[in-house]
Amino acid sequence: KPTDGLLLDIYGGFARLNNQVTFCAPTLNDLKTNPETNLWYFYAHYRRWKAGAELTYHYQDIIHILLSGNYYHWTMADLDQPDYLPPVAKKVYDRPSWDAHLRVDANIDSKWSLYSDNHFSGSFNALLFDGSAERLRPTIDLNIGVQYNINRWLYCYAQLNNYLHRFNDIYYGYQSQGINGEIGLSWQF
Repeated sequence: KPTDGLLLDIYGGFARLNNQVTFCAPTLNDLKTNPETNLWYFYAHYRRWKAGAELTYHYQDIIHILLSGNYYHWTMADLDQPDYLPPVAKKVYDRPSWDAHLRVDANIDSKWSLYSDNHFSGSFNALLFDGSAERLRPTIDLNIGVQYNINRWLYCYAQLNNYLHRFNDIYYGYQSQGINGEIGLSWQF
């Protein structure tokens, strides 16, 4: 704790992730010749090393800031490749090498608060039918909202998601929804 209200957490870790799905997408040429072409997939086992940090700042129940980020080093441990796919190098696909999260909560009074919840991640490689890889764009997802506390355990909120109206790549050829909103009621117990 470098100062009052500020907390810094540095961490690392290792995980072996078994039976992770890797998608193999048709190329644009495949889609032109056969528009009904679907994604294929196979399972692989991955090893993931992670190093990250989290910074939390809290000031007098007025503002709370959470900033976190992770760096990943991915390797393929094992591959069960189906015969219908072209030979695939032992590379990791569909996984970014870093991600970050920023959340800011600001209390207006005891009932009303505003917040911003933002997610970022690095670009990643997508595997195509012909065995090549396509580099997809980094993800930028910015969201803002307002919350009203009905009592200690029940609150309602309204949130505007992806207000940059950015179509983030989920998989090759599949993108996230643009700007959208939600309203809801949340119960904590």
